[in-house]
Amino acid sequence: MKNRLQKFFAPLGTNRDLLLVVWFVGILVTILMPLPPAVMDFLLVVNISLSVLILLTSIYVRESLDFSIFPSLLLMTTLYRLALNIATTRMILGGAKESGKDAAGSVVRFFGEFVSGSDMIVGFVIFIVLVIVQFVVITKGATRVAEVAARFTLDRLPGQQMAIDGEIANGLIDEKTATEKRQRLMREADFYGAMDGASKFVRGDAVAGILITLINIIGGLVIGMTVIGWDLSQSLSTFTLLTIGDGLVSQIPAVIISTAAGLIVTRTSQPTDLGSEVTGQLFSSPKAIGITAVVLLALIPVGLPPLVLITLAISFALISWLIQKPPEEPPIDEEAPMESRPARSEEIEPVVVEPLELEIGYALVTIVDPADGEGILPRIGKIRAQLSKELGIVVPRVRVRDNITELSPREYRVKLRGEPISRFQVETSSYLVLDSGEGFDSLEGNKTREPAFGVDALWVGPEGRAEARRLGLTVSDPATVIATHLTQLVREHCADFLTREEVNHLIERTRAIAPRVVEELVPAVMKPGEIQKVLQNLLREGVPVRDLETIFEILADRAPRTGNPEVLTEWVREGLSRTICGQHADSSSTLHVVTLDGEVEEFIENAVEQLDGGSFLRLSPQMKEPIIGTVSRSLEVLISDGHPPLVLSSPKVRAHLRRLMEKSVPAIVVLSYNEVAHGFTVESSGVVRVE
Repeated sequence: MKNRLQKFFAPLGTNRDLLLVVWFVGILVTILMPLPPAVMDFLLVVNISLSVLILLTSIYVRESLDFSIFPSLLLMTTLYRLALNIATTRMILGGAKESGKDAAGSVVRFFGEFVSGSDMIVGFVIFIVLVIVQFVVITKGATRVAEVAARFTLDRLPGQQMAIDGEIANGLIDEKTATEKRQRLMREADFYGAMDGASKFVRGDAVAGILITLINIIGGLVIGMTVIGWDLSQSLSTFTLLTIGDGLVSQIPAVIISTAAGLIVTRTSQPTDLGSEVTGQLFSSPKAIGITAVVLLALIPVGLPPLVLITLAISFALISWLIQKPPEEPPIDEEAPMESRPARSEEIEPVVVEPLELEIGYALVTIVDPADGEGILPRIGKIRAQLSKELGIVVPRVRVRDNITELSPREYRVKLRGEPISRFQVETSSYLVLDSGEGFDSLEGNKTREPAFGVDALWVGPEGRAEARRLGLTVSDPATVIATHLTQLVREHCADFLTREEVNHLIERTRAIAPRVVEELVPAVMKPGEIQKVLQNLLREGVPVRDLETIFEILADRAPRTGNPEVLTEWVREGLSRTICGQHADSSSTLHVVTLDGEVEEFIENAVEQLDGGSFLRLSPQMKEPIIGTVSRSLEVLISDGHPPLVLSSPKVRAHLRRLMEKSVPAIVVLSYNEVAHGFTVESSGVVRVE
């Protein structure tokens, strides 16, 4: 039965936009055409039902933006209610002669008789009270709250936008999250602005209700006495009853919706609905509830009904007793003897290993976060954002703290998962000049080596800095030295930051844009741990993993044939050839390389030994030394010409040559012939031969 109903109403779900069109067309029909009393009864009950539904929805939403259509809904229900007023006015004035008190249907007559009883004045007074409550109290208060909320939202909008920009700069959020936050701010501003305007419709509706009531009574008296021929008593009895019923049946839903509007604009963002928050906060203090019970008992001598006061006092006292928390254990007296102390179990906090730490000596504290904003902390956020965008992974937060016990005053140390990976000593009042051109030898200063790239450098004072800049040399302040060193270390160790948790995050992010690809790959073909090994292999050689859709497509095609992560990495590299070549080519799309002689490649290939866990080179140190030395000398020519140390080899030996050379030339890049993308040219500066 349920499935049949779902199939029957399925077209409504796919064409929900037409429901709004039908709604407004129905409003026009209600205004222009006379309706039978039965239809009018149905429309009035719909009005009451909608108002109750809107009120309950306002109670159960957790924040205002969860009901963002409320301003438009307020306008729609107001127009609908006014259309019903017009239709019932036509029926009251035009059908009273034939139908009497049933001229506007059973609903209008019921409200008129049930509320008024036998006294029309009581019904009229109740109607006026409802209008005053809606117009003066609820609507006016909700309008003022919406106006103030809209003003404050717009006033704080620039500051919130700047805060979002700061979070992006510090790497705390990504661009997608920042866009969502900005859109939420704009939605919030639009919502309160729209609520401010929509509340005016409700105030106008209250005024229209009073005028329509007066028109119905005056018009009914005129029609009853002059057209129908009734006397004054019968005219008053009939038309006043119908008018009051019409006014109540329209104003009661209006009061309910106005109350909903007040709840919406005064709602703050909470993790639960309004009912839970009200009961949770109102009955959160047992002392306040207990005092309330005492106050109720103190009112008995005044003359108020004692039974009511005693009942409520007992109820409040019982609630106060039930919500009281058990007393806390007394503090332990440390001076008391051990045998007299209460037993307790010590909770040992687990040691949290930070992924990345920067420890500094006490003399470097002033350059971490100086007043001018040019210190290390502001730059770390930019470094994280830059590298995350460049590498395609989220660079973890960098924990910065001082370490005066293990470091000298001007020394800093970088730790990876609790273990030191590099350290350096800076001169806080000096500047580091790199040996990047002619004139470096003429400068005087303290010699050192730049920590990030290992080039010769000098620490110079302000006069030396001016001279170095005049010579066109690269000059860095201490904060820049630390930031550059940290950036290079993150690049070198980025594969270690790619945890299993981060891989799952990358998989879910790719699932949002390429669900079929992820579904085909995970977990049917590869597990997250296997994908992690391939991605880490890419990152170790500086290959970004931004294009996860392409990587996953290649893995989905190749992984069914082999589960070897080394082989899969080579296939992925070929698929990312354009990205890899673009990293190392010059402005004319030329790759400057050295190549291997065929005999050298054959020698390396024959030395490869395959095992279950992977492959390795079965070469003694004496056999490795000639290859490493010859390749290193060949790469010096490229480096001296300002090109990256790039070697071109066959696919079979590419990975093994990279592992063979990485300790001697850490920055070496080894490409296979299959990784040279279309549109790039290769220029060889020499061939590596081993005698």
